[in-house]
Amino acid sequence: MGIGKKLAMAAGIILIAIIAVLFVGLHFVSQDLGGTIYLSETPGDNITSEIVELSEDDFQRYPQLRELFNNIDPNGGEFISTVRVQGKATDEIMSKYSVEDCMDGGHKYKVISWNGSYYSLLIARS
Repeated sequence: MGIGKKLAMAAGIILIAIIAVLFVGLHFVSQDLGGTIYLSETPGDNITSEIVELSEDDFQRYPQLRELFNNIDPNGGEFISTVRVQGKATDEIMSKYSVEDCMDGGHKYKVISWNGSYYSLLIARS
């Protein structure tokens, strides 16, 4: 094998390695994008979704929830509070407090109960 073929082969291997590193890096970065949580008040009558009671433990585990409830603006329109969430907390909060994927491919929607009122979360990924 000549020097030209060896250089071409080495350049090809280096190019494949660079592409692989970029692909893996982008994969990990894309999982950490997070999103924005929007809070809306839900009427307490005729709730058919699962009701999740918030506790101090929830606020300690997810400080974003505390911020969301501390910044409620009752005159804010449909969404009375918003907060930015980073990383895997986005999926955890969605699953525990908003929408959970079911084994049958469907979704289980949840309503949050806090201080005698009911709320729903909308999570927009970014």
